[in-house]
Amino acid sequence: MDDLADLARHSEIQGLRLLGHSDLSGRGDGMQILVQEREGTKYAFVSHMGDFRVAFSVLDVTDPRRPAVVAQVPTPTPETHAHKLQVWGEVLLSNNEAYGAGARAFAAGVRLFDVANPKAPREIGFFETGGTGVHRMWFHDGRYAHLSAGAPGYRTPIYRVLDLADPARPREAMRWWLPEQEGEGPPEPIDRRVWCHYPIGIGTRAYVSYWQAGVFLLDITGFSPRVLGRFNPTPPYGGAAHTFLPLARRQLAIVTQEALADRLQEGQKAVWVLDLRAETNPVPIATFPVPRAVDPRRGGRFGPHNVHENPPGSYQSEEVVFLTYFNAGLRVVDVSDPYAPAEIGWFVPPPPPGSPKGAPQINDVYVDRDGLVYCTDRYTGGLYILELTAAPLRRSDPRDLWAR
Repeated sequence: MDDLADLARHSEIQGLRLLGHSDLSGRGDGMQILVQEREGTKYAFVSHMGDFRVAFSVLDVTDPRRPAVVAQVPTPTPETHAHKLQVWGEVLLSNNEAYGAGARAFAAGVRLFDVANPKAPREIGFFETGGTGVHRMWFHDGRYAHLSAGAPGYRTPIYRVLDLADPARPREAMRWWLPEQEGEGPPEPIDRRVWCHYPIGIGTRAYVSYWQAGVFLLDITGFSPRVLGRFNPTPPYGGAAHTFLPLARRQLAIVTQEALADRLQEGQKAVWVLDLRAETNPVPIATFPVPRAVDPRRGGRFGPHNVHENPPGSYQSEEVVFLTYFNAGLRVVDVSDPYAPAEIGWFVPPPPPGSPKGAPQINDVYVDRDGLVYCTDRYTGGLYILELTAAPLRRSDPRDLWAR
């Protein structure tokens, strides 16, 4: 479907308007997204799953109705996963980890690029981690990068912090792990594996998702980490803690548990709302509604993945959450009443041509400062650009949510 109007007609859409679409030059396995504006030109940086040997693409999205790919950077090897990126100023971080069971010839670490000219990214450094490499990253203060990363002596990725005062020469500033990760040897199966999935570091706090071990709130003052609180619903609820997103001014947090198996073969995963007024005792007070109008077994995964993370420079809200839900598309949830989250919009595109799942698999989401919504499909669907019409979005507060 090349025609945007035709794509919109075949989408399940409520409270949103489809503005643009890109198949990423036929390499539509889109993953994490970040958007920057440079001298009147708006660029979207989009990482890739890796099926087409692309690490990340850069698109000119100044006109959201006509997004244009202006650069694509390949993965270092066919067995290297480079599906996440972070951009701050003129520095871009691209993760490198093992891709696929039994991968041997892969890079393990993080590549650093100079993107002063977004049309010509230039590699300037590499930090080797060992282990299986780097999975996810948070880098939004221009100095410290918070990583889920392998390391010698640990069976699964741990929480590591890099000091990027000189991006060409990264050095480690901190690491934290659970005792059961120590040692050598193969890790447990994915449905029982304990590992650091994603650390979000903001000031003296780190919000760390730990897959089958729940989420941890750490005090990282002076990079001497100390556990303040923990929430772990597993069991009886399924694991795969994906993102632990603070809504700091409201003393709340959102926790997503990633759906892993196709066609609900693992049961339903949840999105939790936590009360963080007592940091030592995070309390669940609600879960997000489960989309009921979508057949969960129509193909691929059905369930939560990631949220718009409110990074500096983006649209920031503690009342509206943008959530990806694989074959149930993009969901927009009003959490102004944290005890009763309510959907106010959704976008479910038709199955992308060539998708092995026969259904959309909406994977990641980013909302820019102007309120435009970008989401990706992890197989062949590429990048979709939308705007929210369900309720007027307030412009981002000129004060950054994370400013202290």
